[in-house]
Amino acid sequence: MKVKMFRGDGADGIREIEQNVNDWLLRSQNITIKDTQTSMCTVGDNRDGELFQYVVVTVWYNEMDSSGEPSSAARAEAEISQ
Repeated sequence: MKVKMFRGDGADGIREIEQNVNDWLLRSQNITIKDTQTSMCTVGDNRDGELFQYVVVTVWYNEMDSSGEPSSAARAEAEISQ
């Protein structure tokens, strides 16, 4: 299983996450998403005390081969985890 992480901070960064995830999904046609997790926290800027949001979206996925079956690497990993 592989992991892809997206991050954004502040209002603009958070808005960009959706576009970044969608762009990655369009480029990654041969994957199967296994799980996702979104985490958010408030972060302070020590210079002027401004607080802003920080978001991380984590996607766990398997790569598929051209026939739509899990890739050999994904199959080997599944065997190891059993």
